[in-house]
Amino acid sequence: IRNCDWSSDVCSSDLHGFAVEVIREALNRYRFESAESTIRKYVDWLVRRHAELNHVMQQDDTYSIRHNAIVLEYIVKKPMSHVQIEKKLGISDGTFKRYIDICIHELADILFLNYISDNSV
Repeated sequence: IRNCDWSSDVCSSDLHGFAVEVIREALNRYRFESAESTIRKYVDWLVRRHAELNHVMQQDDTYSIRHNAIVLEYIVKKPMSHVQIEKKLGISDGTFKRYIDICIHELADILFLNYISDNSV
């Protein structure tokens, strides 16, 4: 990853895809990790950054719904069924799955952009 030419679209796409898969796995493991685990710390940081960006995304009416879907699906201590989450957020099953996927890509964007800014020198 460190030897990647950041101007290469292929490299950027590969890294983003890798980030998506890592985030998806981290979210799936979140509830099983100890509070002090590195996975939980990174997921908590990503989810907080995502929430902070809500004010930037004010033109996107579904941003906060996507954020809440991720939190309800992966972060809350007491798991909820998809049906419960969909009812709570007022969305359909297909929309729920699409919002989860979009939000995971948004989390990958946050991670990816943070990595580039930390290693830009």
